Amino acid sequence: MNTKFSEKDKKKYETAKKHSSEGNLSELLVILKELVIAYPSKGLLRGMLANTYWDLGNFKMAEIEFKLAVKSAPNSEKVSLGLFHFYLEQSKDDEAFLEAKRFLKNSNSKEYEKFFKDINNSQ
Repeated sequence: MNTKFSEKDKKKYETAKKHSSEGNLSELLVILKELVIAYPSKGLLRGMLANTYWDLGNFKMAEIEFKLAVKSAPNSEKVSLGLFHFYLEQSKDDEAFLEAKRFLKNSNSKEYEKFFKDINNSQ
């Protein structure tokens, strides 16, 4: 992540990554919320927070954070794909394809390309 953290927040971020890899979602959520408050315009942090909410089953907050992440980092493929896959899992196909269209309007994506190629080949 290309974020300039304070020394204190670097340690928080490293702890968050540890909690993530160990599946400690409640602890991860607390740290990510703190980091997002400190760095509200960092889309990748918001995307991580959205994924954590998603993993915890809080779909409403996941969607809110994904939308904020996309707004903060509109050219981030990772953030866009996160929202896209979230919508697909929630059976919100129209929203998913609108997100893909929004992203692909100004960017290229091998992941989206592969996804749509696989869809076309399965028909």
